[in-house]
Amino acid sequence: MEARIDYYGDPGAAKFLKSINAAGRAISESTLPPAGGYVPGQWS
Repeated sequence: MEARIDYYGDPGAAKFLKSINAAGRAISESTLPPAGGYVPGQWS
């Protein structure tokens, strides 16, 4: 008995992983500052 999910053998799981990877790539390539980052003049 194997308790792990075979992500590469299941078409739905593979599509889900592709979506997660694409979202991660879009966020990492974004020009937006990181959430909670320093904002000049925020606490002045």
